[in-house]
Amino acid sequence: LVQDREGFATKAERVAQCLYRRLGQPNRVDEVSAALERLRQAGLLSLTEKHGYRIQSSSGQEWSKERNALHAGFDLWRELAREALVEAIDIARPRMGTRAFGLHTLYSDRSVHVHPLTKKSLNDAVVTLDLRFVTSQEERLAADWAPRSNNDQLRDRIVWVVGDPGPIEDVARALAKSRRMIAKYAPKRESLSDDKKRLLREEEALAEEHLAQLRSALGRAFHGGCVYFRGRPITPRDRGGSFNSALQDIATSLLPELYPHFTDFAVTDAELAQLLARDLHGPSEKFLEKGLGILGRDAGKYEPTCAGAVPQRVLQVIQREPGITGERLLKTFLAPPYGYAGDVVRACVAGLLRGGKVKLVTESSETITAVRDAGVDDLFRRDRDFKRAEIYPHVEPVTGRDRASICKLLETALSSGSTRLTLERDNEHIADAVHAHFAREREKLRELERRFARLPGRPALPPPLQRFG
Repeated sequence: LVQDREGFATKAERVAQCLYRRLGQPNRVDEVSAALERLRQAGLLSLTEKHGYRIQSSSGQEWSKERNALHAGFDLWRELAREALVEAIDIARPRMGTRAFGLHTLYSDRSVHVHPLTKKSLNDAVVTLDLRFVTSQEERLAADWAPRSNNDQLRDRIVWVVGDPGPIEDVARALAKSRRMIAKYAPKRESLSDDKKRLLREEEALAEEHLAQLRSALGRAFHGGCVYFRGRPITPRDRGGSFNSALQDIATSLLPELYPHFTDFAVTDAELAQLLARDLHGPSEKFLEKGLGILGRDAGKYEPTCAGAVPQRVLQVIQREPGITGERLLKTFLAPPYGYAGDVVRACVAGLLRGGKVKLVTESSETITAVRDAGVDDLFRRDRDFKRAEIYPHVEPVTGRDRASICKLLETALSSGSTRLTLERDNEHIADAVHAHFAREREKLRELERRFARLPGRPALPPPLQRFG
């Protein structure tokens, strides 16, 4: 009546003005708005921006009757609830130091299976959120969930059990029915009557509203639930005013417990190349004692001591699992309790290789025992090559003390006059010195042997010289 005679749009405020019983009665707009929305979702009213609320046409009532007759079983609305939950989670990546961690979300409902809501990054340390949608009060008992959250399977997850489900199931079923109506009529939109096209547009708008309501209902339900981590309960309402704010605070605050061995370092390709270079000159401070502890200083020289906590942990895993692939090693240190970046793990392996503590076998079965071996640069630079290589402990018969004694002997024997030979205490420099100096010494010894041979009644060579024959 108002629309046709007065040209006014019948919004909730206008309808409320028509329903006052007497002057001075309190404002009833909120109450009227809620009633109008219930009537619209029941199919008795329609809503447009131009006209506001209108009594639904007979074709609209038939449309509503058809929609209400549709069946939305548990499997159908459950999938929609999962979809809405993915969209309901909206937080920044939790951070510890300068490192941002991903969020890997798992979800389970009445079924016994736990489904991933998000894909787990292969190169990213994550916080695992395990959302549990249970319907009965008995299933939500803290007495059950607290100890369960501390078992081996759940220990590294934030287990979040829903509170009162509220209208989740009803809204999800309404969304499922709207989606089925849209799926039926949208493909033949062009052949529909104008009235049916209008109803289809309204149904699409209604489906969007149902999805928003479902996201909101899921957020409220989990915000009113309880979080369990390693045997202790956490109340989300104490950690934020909404589901997302509580999730952000809880995930960030638990990072130090999930990753107690975390180190806030990142190694660039240029820095990694320093560990693979022939000589160690001016390496990054990240590799020294105050950093990762891959290198140490001795009399002003750098040595691959690998005495730091991080390379020692990498070495322990290699010793415990000889023949471990690069891919498995990266996954091990990406997960709790480490959270190491892949470039840090590769740098540790490079340091251990340089220090003679490990050897690698490539995919083509080539064994690498030193950074000067062919193919080392490609092995550490190419992600695929490193992941497919196998890493073994390298047990050398020559100890660090033996190596120091060898260097001292060579420095004494091969120095001449004012030219003083100094060697770094590693296999590569010892090998270089032998290659560079022994050929000249060999020729001197052979010339001496030839002179001995020309002597009449040649005496036997001294035993040390006989060994060089």
